[in-house]
Amino acid sequence: MNILDEIKNSMNAIIAERSVSPLFGSMLVSWLTWNWKILYILFGNGDYSDYEDRLEFIEIYHSDKTNLIVYPLLSTIFVLLIYPILSISAYWLWLKFDILKKKIRNDTERNELLTLEESVQIKIEMQKAKDFATNLITEKEREIDHLKNQLEIQISNSLNKEKNEKNKSTTNLTSEKSKLKDKIKSNKKLTDALNYIFESHKKKLRFNEMKNNISEDTFEFFKTNKIISEGFNGEIEFNFLGEEMYKEFLNNLFS
Repeated sequence: MNILDEIKNSMNAIIAERSVSPLFGSMLVSWLTWNWKILYILFGNGDYSDYEDRLEFIEIYHSDKTNLIVYPLLSTIFVLLIYPILSISAYWLWLKFDILKKKIRNDTERNELLTLEESVQIKIEMQKAKDFATNLITEKEREIDHLKNQLEIQISNSLNKEKNEKNKSTTNLTSEKSKLKDKIKSNKKLTDALNYIFESHKKKLRFNEMKNNISEDTFEFFKTNKIISEGFNGEIEFNFLGEEMYKEFLNNLFS
């Protein structure tokens, strides 16, 4: 039973494979086209007493190898090879004529003269488009000018603000320096100590040596107000108000 099932399955697979094969399908159709009478004689109605008479009739009148083999084979070759070529050629020719038709139509439409109404309408549309573009450009130029003016105002305000803050800072610094200078000049102890510091700097004394020869509170006053500081190599350095007062000292303006 299993062997019969396997044989049946194999036959079904072979038949299915052949039925979807272009070669087999074309061969079958070609053979039936040339030999349809054989099928009619076998299965149709006729003056035959039995199938032996039918087969004998077929053998006598329809057993020509030309119809059975040659013509079906040639038809199959035509269907598989020549027909696709003819089909592609026909499609190519149809595309060529379609392109030519479109070209002729486009040339005709391009060369066709416009009526007076159409010409006037086109001029009106062109003028509308031109006016729209002009108005759009004018509007955008106004927007650009407005933005440019705003930017210039912002930049000017920012510069003025920065300038005012700088002037204010300079004024405050000048005022602070002036007050500090007046305080030093009005205090003999501070004035004498500062003269000593200037002399020490002029003689290139070390910072620590200068520090040991003035009082601690006087030294802290000068250091806190950023008048003197110690350099990297232990020398005396002036900063803030100290540099300015040292120049006055050298010019004999400090008293």
